[in-house]
Amino acid sequence: MKDIRLKKRDSRRGSALLLAIITTFVLAGMAGAMLAVSGAKKNEQVADTSTMRAFYVAEAGLNETIAALRAGGAVGIGAGNAAVPFGGSSYSGTVVDNGNDTTTVTVFGNHNGAMRGVQAVLESETENIYSTALFAGNSSGDPSYVMKFGGKNNQADSITGNVYSGGGVQIKDHASVNGSVYSSGATTGTATGQITTGVSQPIPDIAGMNYAVNHDINVAQAFSTGGATYKSSGYGGKAWQLPEAHPAHIFRK
Repeated sequence: MKDIRLKKRDSRRGSALLLAIITTFVLAGMAGAMLAVSGAKKNEQVADTSTMRAFYVAEAGLNETIAALRAGGAVGIGAGNAAVPFGGSSYSGTVVDNGNDTTTVTVFGNHNGAMRGVQAVLESETENIYSTALFAGNSSGDPSYVMKFGGKNNQADSITGNVYSGGGVQIKDHASVNGSVYSSGATTGTATGQITTGVSQPIPDIAGMNYAVNHDINVAQAFSTGGATYKSSGYGGKAWQLPEAHPAHIFRK
C-alpha cells in the first residue's frame, strides 16, 4: 500500500512540473507577442507622425512658392533645384506654366523618408476697375492728366487699396496710398505697394451698362425715400448720407 501511494505522489509531481513548464512557455509566447504588437504599433505611430509632418511641410512649401510667385521673385523649387530645407525636413516640386493664364504648382514634403504631395492651380489675375479702390481711365485721352493726392496732417488724402490712372499719378505732402499704383504715365511719390508705369487698362462702358435700368439698388430713389440725413462726416464736409444698415450707405450725396 505504501509503494502505491508513493507512485501516485511522484505522478502528481511530474504532472505539476509539466504544467508549470507549459505555462512558462505560454506566458513567454504571450509576452513576445505583446512586445511584437507594441513595437509594431510604435513603428506605425512613428510612420503616421512622419507622414503628417511631411504633409504639413508640403503645405508650407506650397504657400512659400505661391507667395514667391505673387511677388514676382525667383521660385526655389523645380527641375534641377535641390530640395529646400524646412525645420529638419525638406520640400521640392515643380512650377508649370500651363499657357492659358494658369500655373500648376506641385510640392512634395519629405520627413524621415515619408513623403506627401500637394498641388494648386493658380489663375492669373489682371488689374482692372474691380480690383482698384480708385480708377481714373482718362477717357478724354488728355496726355497731361495727373491723378493728384495731397494734403497735410488729418486733411491729407488716405487711400486703402490699389489705384489706376490713365495718365500720371502724384502723391505728395502727407498723402498715403496703402496699396499698389498702376499708371500709363509717370508716378511721383511713394506707396506701400508696387508702383508700375506704362500700364494701360480698358475703360468700362459705363453708359452701355445702363445702370439706370440694370441695377440691384436704385441709389437715387434710396436717397429720396431711404431716410438719408444731411450731416457732417469723418470723411470731411457735410453730405446727404444713408443709414449704415442700408445697402447704398457707401454713397454720399
